[in-house]
Amino acid sequence: MKHFSLSAILARMCAACLALLGFGCSSDDKDPDVLCMYGTPTGDYEIKGKVSNENGDPVSGASIRATDPHDHSGEFAHIKTVTGSDGSYSMARSGDNRMIMVVCTPADRSLEPDSVVVTLDFKGDAKGWNLGHAEQTVDFTLKKKRSDK
Repeated sequence: MKHFSLSAILARMCAACLALLGFGCSSDDKDPDVLCMYGTPTGDYEIKGKVSNENGDPVSGASIRATDPHDHSGEFAHIKTVTGSDGSYSMARSGDNRMIMVVCTPADRSLEPDSVVVTLDFKGDAKGWNLGHAEQTVDFTLKKKRSDK
């Protein structure tokens, strides 16, 4: 007779319970467009724009990050990129976020960083787990830092 440890028995019980959860999804047979999927609905989104200074000159080398609006530092980014020589940027990702904070940190320390919270409006083929596609344009006009003298 084979003896099992308590941890082995618990592991097998957990595996059996998890396997049963896999059979809990049902779809509406009357509507073939209703999909039965697991997980969080996600969609594709693209955020693009330009960064300029108060004179309208492009700001190159600025760090652009898209993050959760509740992360006030903006340090933990979902996606990030750097502006090109013309001040433009573009970044894309899949996710379930409906609101995104876009943070702009210039390489030129004489300019103030800036951020904005945007709402993503997913459109397109939003069936079942797919939210569709969202595009958002976010332009920044960075101001000169004031001296504290």
